[in-house]
Amino acid sequence: MASGLFTLRQQENALPKAAWTAGGVTPLVEYLVVAGGGGAANSGGGAGGFRTGYVPVVARTAYTVTIGGGGSGGPNESLTPATSGSDSVFGPITSTGGGKGGTWYSGGTSTVAYGAAGGSGGGSAGQYTVSSQVNGGQGIAGQGNAGGDSMGTSSTIYMGTGGGGAGTSGSSNPQTSNTANGGVGAASEITGSRTMYAGGGGGTSANGSTIYSTGGYGGGGLPVTSGTGGAGTVNTGGGGGGGFPGGAGGSGIVVVSYPDIFPAATATTGSPTISTSGSGSLSFPGTAGTNLYWNNSNANTASNNFTLEGWFYPNTVSGLGNIIRTNNNVSLAILVSSGVLLFYVSSNGSSFDIASAVGTGSVSTSTWYHFALVRNSNTFTIYLNGVASGTATSASGVYNNDGFNIGAEQNASGLTPFNGYITNVRMVVGTAVYTANFTPPTAPLTPITNTKFLLNVNSGSLYADTAGFTNTPILAGTPTWNASSPFATGLGYKNRTYTWTSSGSITF
Repeated sequence: MASGLFTLRQQENALPKAAWTAGGVTPLVEYLVVAGGGGAANSGGGAGGFRTGYVPVVARTAYTVTIGGGGSGGPNESLTPATSGSDSVFGPITSTGGGKGGTWYSGGTSTVAYGAAGGSGGGSAGQYTVSSQVNGGQGIAGQGNAGGDSMGTSSTIYMGTGGGGAGTSGSSNPQTSNTANGGVGAASEITGSRTMYAGGGGGTSANGSTIYSTGGYGGGGLPVTSGTGGAGTVNTGGGGGGGFPGGAGGSGIVVVSYPDIFPAATATTGSPTISTSGSGSLSFPGTAGTNLYWNNSNANTASNNFTLEGWFYPNTVSGLGNIIRTNNNVSLAILVSSGVLLFYVSSNGSSFDIASAVGTGSVSTSTWYHFALVRNSNTFTIYLNGVASGTATSASGVYNNDGFNIGAEQNASGLTPFNGYITNVRMVVGTAVYTANFTPPTAPLTPITNTKFLLNVNSGSLYADTAGFTNTPILAGTPTWNASSPFATGLGYKNRTYTWTSSGSITF
């Protein structure tokens, strides 16, 4: 079996097949296919179908790529209020367009136009004099979820419901509370950074006087106070937001990715964006003022269990070099000092009273090491390559650590800098991930429960917090991306990634 880059998902799905051969055309590729979102009326449109996984491909064969368009929004009081989204296709994989949103209709017939089925279903009709429940459109298993149901009648407000999303169903309308949100979408990391797709459109009231809801996270359109509903975000498959008329659905997207140990595609059409993505590392030269720092109040540990981990590769082990340190300079710190990995913890912000220079694990140059500082109840433990190498005990909370410096201390001044590479730093607050000696992970870290920060150092977005938060780092100097990675031996670090926002083809 070949060596090269496999993401965690690729390892789990592809390696058991024992089929990949170095130098040849890859017989298995990862895909993301998101269809166009449904248009809305006063109920939100359903998100486009969301499909991701692996599919075999054949050398010198062209595979069609079709990008589904979003459905059009429709007027209120019409039995044909909107249109559903169009399908997106990659070769044998088809994602179904999102269902159109429904509307109320009082034109002498006291009837409704229902939300349609699709990848995710459109929200049900807002009701006028209909006495029974009106169901939203149904989603397709493995692609999305149903739109919300309208639960009762009202003589003054004819409430639209939320379109379904890839992650959850659209909110139903009980006519008793202002809840008609679009269903939440689903995340993919196929492009090298975590992105949400296929959120359902939010519903709105028939008279458009009040914003009742929000679009689903992942491109779902927002309703408005009057006038046209908001459109779903382009190239996310988001459903349109309710309005008068409702908003259009967002167009879809197709992404294909595979390890770069295999050749680039021999031909493409449709002008895809071609890039490499993968977990490399940040290079720190060991000079003051070259580091990353940012605020992150979510990562304040207080008295909670926590796990702060990552990988480092020292170019020198003489002197002192901070791997990671909180913005409050006397709070948490992990550093290398004269060839030993140490940790420091403070409860008061003025002295390291919980732990000061604790650790016995020795490190040398030109080697990747995994570190983990874990609080489990009242015990703080530093692990080096999965082996406990120092402990401290205290019932006190950690002094406010609401931000990080990576590669140095003291924000912009960047003092006591680290010389080497750092990658895949993850902060988990509320969980002691490791409670005994362990084998370090062999693939890039992913967001797990209670993850508050994750720096994967993906080549396409090397400073991005891939835990899903909007933590924007501030650069002191310019730490650069480096191909060196703890996952390179037998695993590699880069993927070839092809992203289409207009229809085309690819030949492997």
